[in-house]
Amino acid sequence: MSEPTPTDVAIKKRRRITFGVYLGLVFLIATLAAWWILPTFASHVKQVSDVGPTVAVPTIVVAFMKFATIFKILWVPIAIGCFVLGYFGTRGLLDPFLPILNIVLVLFGAGLIVVCFLGVFMPVFALTGMIR
Repeated sequence: MSEPTPTDVAIKKRRRITFGVYLGLVFLIATLAAWWILPTFASHVKQVSDVGPTVAVPTIVVAFMKFATIFKILWVPIAIGCFVLGYFGTRGLLDPFLPILNIVLVLFGAGLIVVCFLGVFMPVFALTGMIR
């Protein structure tokens, strides 16, 4: 096999850096969702349900509260996975898979942002009657 060209080395280095940045952002968003946004959401829903029997908590909100509890448990495997992927990704062991992993991380991060958005705004939607 021939030696890699400087262009190949630069492309691989850029992919590794991009992968590391995406991985860090996904871990940061997952941490915010698990330990701040979703518990805040649960406390807001509890406040709404304590108002009285006239305010019915929508079923989608109850399902999202259960997801919030499960997500806090899933945070540990996400953290371990991010650490392992970061270790192997920055060592060059995942170079053939980095373009695919970058796409997967972007999609996973987008899903986490949607979860965070719902966690912040769903109590408002429930109070205003936009969710029934």
